[in-house]
Amino acid sequence: MVDFSLIISTRNRAARLGKCLAAISQLRTHGEWELVIVDNAATDDTAAVIREFKRQAPMAVLATYEAKPGLGRARNRGLSVARGNIVGFTDDDCYPTPDYIDGILDIFRDREIGYAGGRIKLFNPRDWPISIVDKAETRIIEPFTYIDGPEMKILGANMAFRRAVLMQIDGFDDAFGSGGPFLCDDVDAFARASLAGWKGGYFPGPTVLHDHGRDEEAARLLTRSYAMARGAYFAKFILRRDSAPPYAKEWILRSARECLLRPRDILQEVGGAFAYLRHRIAASTRSPRDVSSRARRSEHSSAEGTTVGNAPYSLEQQKPYRRPT
Repeated sequence: MVDFSLIISTRNRAARLGKCLAAISQLRTHGEWELVIVDNAATDDTAAVIREFKRQAPMAVLATYEAKPGLGRARNRGLSVARGNIVGFTDDDCYPTPDYIDGILDIFRDREIGYAGGRIKLFNPRDWPISIVDKAETRIIEPFTYIDGPEMKILGANMAFRRAVLMQIDGFDDAFGSGGPFLCDDVDAFARASLAGWKGGYFPGPTVLHDHGRDEEAARLLTRSYAMARGAYFAKFILRRDSAPPYAKEWILRSARECLLRPRDILQEVGGAFAYLRHRIAASTRSPRDVSSRARRSEHSSAEGTTVGNAPYSLEQQKPYRRPT
């Protein structure tokens, strides 16, 4: 085991990946850490960029390949080879600041913290201000809290978990994440960690610069995709017995508040919910012979001797579910 693993998943963005890796080569820490790069079935020069960086990298680099596109699936592939007690994630168009790792490790000195989101600043001021979080105040999220990632300032471009937490919640949902059926693999994982009894939060110390390159039109299209993913997210947690009442209530109240302000987004959410239901029905008809990636991850973690299930609150505790204040 090492102190920290940083996982980056990439697909067909070789030029941006090179800039990201150049920034990562400037990271400084006294902790023992490694970089995990997941080639998510790229067809451009990504493999060559990874090979060249690995040849001269100043840190340990583990490169792996995930043949099926999807960010959640790719992050699970990275997790399967990562050795860090703390596992961080950023995107291939983000540039962590040199003190990023120490900022993450400082957060997890509090043993009750299971997951965290950090600051995400806009790299290019000409880009549309979307997918960024630039707040100076820490926000703690108590266990069993309804999770709204953007509202709570925790997003996947800068997030970290205890490895034990990711093993406990069975990693990321393969159906979620860019390149898959639905976005918001990050918020889904935060929510399941919260339901598992872990405290988390937004912490402004660890910082990345997001070079996403989107203009107003691209941001508008992304917002629609977010709305569809939000519907899938609500549907998933309404189908869970331990979270159905608060998530159903939140969706109803949210829709009532915003139906006149953004009716198109509400329709996208409804469409996303039905799409998720179709996805679940299709998944339930798969052959029993199919071995899920989750089962393989569980076998891997058992073989590696990973400790799971050590959240500060046991799953059996009947804690009141909280809506954020």
